Amino acid sequence: SLYTDGASRGNPGESGIGFIIKKDGKTFIKGCYYTGKCTNNFAEYLAFLTGLKEALKLFELENIKCYSDSLLLVNQISGKFKIKNKKIIKLCSIISSLCDIQKINVNYIPRDKNKEADALANKGINEKIKLPEHINSYLS
Repeated sequence: SLYTDGASRGNPGESGIGFIIKKDGKTFIKGCYYTGKCTNNFAEYLAFLTGLKEALKLFELENIKCYSDSLLLVNQISGKFKIKNKKIIKLCSIISSLCDIQKINVNYIPRDKNKEADALANKGINEKIKLPEHINSYLS
């Protein structure tokens, strides 16, 4: 399972991302990074993309259930809502190139069920943890 969250202090504002990859209730990987100044929606997508890339290294796609407390992201990725922002369209395109979006099981969860990913996203902001180069390239 993949749990992701993006945090933004202001919108746009100082932002961070957090993700947790679990299998059978056991945490495999946690990650958090600082994304600089961006919108909350962009941070949500970047968290999802970063976590998905890490999860794909560990598991076959069919085994990945993704959870986000961003109803907008869940509805956009599932095709229920249109995406208008060009930067978000680009991130969604990158996600599509990694895998067939239709095969990703993306689920909305309430914020109180995603506290760990939220705490990681805020840690990324607080500690200014630098994005890995392969993810940093998506900011431009």
